[in-house]
Amino acid sequence: MSNISIRPSGGDRRKVARSATRGELRIRDGHPPVFYQSVHEQNFLVICRCDPNVLRVRWEPFTLEYFDHCEDRNASYTPDYLVDLDGKTGIRQMLVEVKTQRDYNRTRDAFAARYRAAERWAEIQPSMSFKVATDRWMKDVGLENFNLLDSVRDRAIDAGHLEVVQKEILTDRGLTLAAIFKRAVKRGVPKGLVMPTVLKLAHQGKVGFDVRQPLTMETIFDDRALAQAFRQ
Repeated sequence: MSNISIRPSGGDRRKVARSATRGELRIRDGHPPVFYQSVHEQNFLVICRCDPNVLRVRWEPFTLEYFDHCEDRNASYTPDYLVDLDGKTGIRQMLVEVKTQRDYNRTRDAFAARYRAAERWAEIQPSMSFKVATDRWMKDVGLENFNLLDSVRDRAIDAGHLEVVQKEILTDRGLTLAAIFKRAVKRGVPKGLVMPTVLKLAHQGKVGFDVRQPLTMETIFDDRALAQAFRQ
């Protein structure tokens, strides 16, 4: 693999008819919605918009053109997404291919040249990397909990309830979810609203928990930052 270059990606495939597995998600206010065309890409975008360090996501940002020496031919490859991340020393970027683990294992050898082209292109760019994001990786970084956080993204929660729950969590660090329920209800928060309130605070970055672990009544909440899915 050699002679790597890029060109703008092709036609607007977002005109493909919508279905249950095709659509758009807005990652950040002020940015256009991002297209997805599978449930796995949708899950990936949910993780992106719940990870506080993700600044922007672009779908099929460009096409890589390269020479495949094994096949003795010119070839091309269009990564699924380009993710802008808020790094410690500035913005870094990640090229991402979304695959099921099963599909990745099945096609890894056949697609080795395209993945190496993406890796090589990322290596010669400042602060860029390449990743194949599989459904297994999504599960490991906490997809189930990211989905819970995303479910309250647009839900209106009473400011008084938010204040009560946040104060309890931050005043007495290391409370379990069971203890938070007990204290919040005692202070007037309806039982059915405690969980949405806790999740809303976590989504806002005001409280946190280990999203990589299953959420149970024994889960501890405090002022920690949510785990970053794209930490390296």
